[in-house]
Amino acid sequence: MTVHVIDCIEEFKKNHRNWNKIYRSDPEAHAFLSWPWLQEYLPHRERWLILAWKHRAAGKRYDAFLPLELATSQDEDTGLFVDEILMIGNHGTGRTGFLCTPGLESEAADAFAGILASENWTSIRFDRCGAASARLDRLLDAFPEGEFARVDTADEGERIDACGRRLRSMLLRTLTGRNLRDCLNRRSLGIVLERAVALHAFGDFDGAEAGYRQLIRTVPGHIEARCRLAHLLSDVGAYVEAEHLYRTLLPAVPNADDVLHWLGDTQMAQASYRKAG
Repeated sequence: MTVHVIDCIEEFKKNHRNWNKIYRSDPEAHAFLSWPWLQEYLPHRERWLILAWKHRAAGKRYDAFLPLELATSQDEDTGLFVDEILMIGNHGTGRTGFLCTPGLESEAADAFAGILASENWTSIRFDRCGAASARLDRLLDAFPEGEFARVDTADEGERIDACGRRLRSMLLRTLTGRNLRDCLNRRSLGIVLERAVALHAFGDFDGAEAGYRQLIRTVPGHIEARCRLAHLLSDVGAYVEAEHLYRTLLPAVPNADDVLHWLGDTQMAQASYRKAG
């Protein structure tokens, strides 16, 4: 069995016929998993991905598709950035789920669960899913209660769709309220850096520091995050740690002149004139 990640519109378009074939055969298919709807939706989203599963690794066609997107926010209580995975669908009016060739639902759910377990996230949102979907039950059961929290998020009016079918909305969360493995999702690195830099510029040093440190924890060699954290530490007077960071940057950058200048500034700030000279 093989799972590939489709995350560009060109690759999505290559699977047009494959997608439609599964869609026509799947009794749980609905409009918000259709090719025309997704073709319109995906180009307007920044971070989406489709897990594409093959029952036979050597097979030419996929047997199941799970469309997802990623959202990143800063937790108000901890100040940490957290990632949420959402099943793609028309949130609020439509439905979500995944497409699968009949008879392979359990194997597809297990394969998708394995990929999701390897990602870094704080929550997965199952919005407006079919209440009697065995495949989604199997996917949820891969994240057992006791290790994860399940929160019913449906309002009373959202439990029935326009055709009278029962729906459910579920939020699956880590018990810590932090990303799995305490690391950012790799698709969030650029956004977290951008937001941390903005927080730093606006004087929210605590929020910016949290972002920089999460980036470094996720990618220890992240030069820009290490450099910006060193600047921030200098801004708040934490010169000893700033000096240490600048020293670790010296062998990591191709041109160390700027780093040497900043290092000298931190030493001067500590009244270490002898070192700076």
